[in-house]
Amino acid sequence: LSSSILLVKRGDCTFTTKAKVAQAEGAAGLLVMNDKE
Repeated sequence: LSSSILLVKRGDCTFTTKAKVAQAEGAAGLLVMNDKE
């Protein structure tokens, strides 16, 4: 994942948790999408 930017849905856990998991997996970035209007 070192050159990957992750796309994840909003919800289930905090933004901080999402960022920490992405960082731990070696992602280059993280985009959080809102799947509700």
